[in-house]
Amino acid sequence: HAAPPPAPHPAPPPQIVHAAPPPPPHPAPPPAAAPQVFRGPPAAPPAAPHPPPAPPPQVAHAPAPAPAAVARPAAPPPPPKGAPPAKGGPPGKEEKHQ
Repeated sequence: HAAPPPAPHPAPPPQIVHAAPPPPPHPAPPPAAAPQVFRGPPAAPPAAPHPPPAPPPQVAHAPAPAPAAVARPAAPPPPPKGAPPAKGGPPGKEEKHQ
């Protein structure tokens, strides 16, 4: 009679088998990543066009510096007024205001 009770214990093992099925679903996500890889290549071409536009603006800045140099010569005229020279230190500040 004692033999019958032990039989019920074997039942738990079947539960472990059920746990195995869940793992299969995880593999599914990896395939989804594949599509993303395809999107990557197409995105690269659009990015290339953006960099080219940047260079042109830089060229425009180069010409601007030249005009600025011309403005510096104009600064000397203000000192002749006489008031600024008396201060001595302020001359540098005057340039900043311009």
